[in-house]
Amino acid sequence: MIAEDAWVQVISAARQEWIPPFTGLAPAQFRRLVRLVAERGGDGIADGRPGRQ
Repeated sequence: MIAEDAWVQVISAARQEWIPPFTGLAPAQFRRLVRLVAERGGDGIADGRPGRQ
């Protein structure tokens, strides 16, 4: 169940200081990963719900 007042929090390359602690990747590696996931259809989520599966 998803609450109507819920929000989505995203770690992005815009806040580079957060990338290594949360992902273990260097900022350049994280950007490459995000680009690769987007190229492979990363917008589609298997069960239609937002968030980590």
